[in-house]
Amino acid sequence: LKENSPSCGVHRVHDGSFTHTRVAGQGVTARLLERHGIAVFSEDELDLAARGLAELDGEI
Repeated sequence: LKENSPSCGVHRVHDGSFTHTRVAGQGVTARLLERHGIAVFSEDELDLAARGLAELDGEI
């Protein structure tokens, strides 16, 4: 998911003030996915996502 997005931010989101200020927290979609047991990863965590998929596939 796209970090800093108000919808998809995994660790940080824009604060909504249109001043390019970011705050710690999750976007609406990221939070909803996690509440339903779906792991979420930012575009900066592709290696972590790949490891998670490998574990699910029984490769690790």
